Amino acid sequence: MVFLLSRKNEAKYETLKYIDAVGFATGKEIAEHRGVTHGCQSTLLKRYWGYSYLHRCSGEGKEKVYTLSERGYEKLEWLEEQFEDVYFDLGPYENLKRCRVKRDEESLDFLKNIKRCRVVRADDDFVEIERESFY
Repeated sequence: MVFLLSRKNEAKYETLKYIDAVGFATGKEIAEHRGVTHGCQSTLLKRYWGYSYLHRCSGEGKEKVYTLSERGYEKLEWLEEQFEDVYFDLGPYENLKRCRVKRDEESLDFLKNIKRCRVVRADDDFVEIERESFY
């Protein structure tokens, strides 16, 4: 039996699915993809991080960079089972192919759990990561 997505679960599904598809993402990038404001998406990301669905670390400036945690993958699998007929359009993702994240305690979990990406360069303060190409 397939249920209609509630707005709450739709936002969660779109956010988690996008991060899963691209490996890592910033709040601004996800907001642009979903067609919502950066403030709205940032609130959701903070909530999902609080639920332990995401790992996050500081990027350059004030921006946070997110990747899925093990619990996030489990939640995404559950959402996909509930809403198996939902079409997800990845759309363009070329906004952010490389990203620098601050090297600190918070980034350790982030870097351990990141998928579909590779470390390009690391120095004392930052780690530069790059997405693998889909094509």
